[in-house]
Amino acid sequence: MKKLSKTLLAVAAVSVVSAAMAASAMAADTITAEYTDGVLSLSGVAASGKSQTLLIFKGEATDSVTNENANEIVVAINQEDGDTTDQVLLETDVPVRALEEGATYQIRVGGENGNVQTGQFTYTSGGVDPGPGETIEIVIGDANLDGASRMNDATYVATKSLYQDTEDNANVGVGYEYVSGLDEAPEDGTVIIGDANLDGASRMNDATYIATKSVYQDTEDNANVGKRITVKATE
Repeated sequence: MKKLSKTLLAVAAVSVVSAAMAASAMAADTITAEYTDGVLSLSGVAASGKSQTLLIFKGEATDSVTNENANEIVVAINQEDGDTTDQVLLETDVPVRALEEGATYQIRVGGENGNVQTGQFTYTSGGVDPGPGETIEIVIGDANLDGASRMNDATYVATKSLYQDTEDNANVGVGYEYVSGLDEAPEDGTVIIGDANLDGASRMNDATYIATKSVYQDTEDNANVGKRITVKATE
């Protein structure tokens, strides 16, 4: 794999790649992404010809990448060339530079056979509402979406279960489509904010599970509390 560092990023090459991808027919997004410790792990990428190029950038459309802004908005550009195979699949664990909170990043994978695969990823450590089909990372037990599960999250779940609506518990009960991050996916494929034991609903007992985890008492019911997972907005 050719990994082009940011300091040596050839903006001309970026412009050529982005122009080629912009001119290609774009199918519905098929790539999803999960961000962990500086690495964006891509899922749903298929092999496409004797070479494959990856472009990840901040913005709305590929043609927004220009010579003037490439070093600011492009967070990854890789290329894989095949020597003995006609179907190359590039490395899908992609190191990226620091991402901007709340920013949406476009993923483009162009193949030598002319196919372009797409996806998008909204980075947030909590508190940003994704649009339909966008993925974000959340922490199980994090009721107010501030990026961590703490004792106060137990309070927010408890107050919501008593029908007391506040700014901090406004997201409790909101559902997302599960993407990745757990050893086993939830049975119905849905993750509910405030649902600590992943039984499909946020209830008063979930507040207890979050509270016990915050004081380092490990149980079967709070085993997933604190885990960072990737979910997708459905509406």
